[in-house]
Amino acid sequence: MSRADKQITDITSPQLNSIPSHTNGNSQEKKVLDHINYVAVFLCVADTYAHMSNDGRKYREIIKLLCLYKLDRNTVSNRLGIDTSTLDKRKVGALCEFANRFEVQKKRHEHQVDWIPNFRVPK
Repeated sequence: MSRADKQITDITSPQLNSIPSHTNGNSQEKKVLDHINYVAVFLCVADTYAHMSNDGRKYREIIKLLCLYKLDRNTVSNRLGIDTSTLDKRKVGALCEFANRFEVQKKRHEHQVDWIPNFRVPK
């Protein structure tokens, strides 16, 4: 997220001459493309999260508290009012749902991030 939040104006002007200043090409162009990719991935992740189920299993809350806020298992289980073994089972379900929904979102034309590898684990 920190990379996606970088301002495009922070990037210096691209080198447009025919002789690149670095051996691996135009680094400014790479920075612009990286910025675009970071934003696209972030938006895809945000849409995936928004489409997750918000029912009694509390998958969306589990993802937010464990993955985004980086809270420990005991804190999350106390906050959600479930024991840690139930939290562990639901975490697996939440991650699987996220991976399945991410596969759908990354193929949508507005995201154009279908180059990201598949998160799903084959059975």
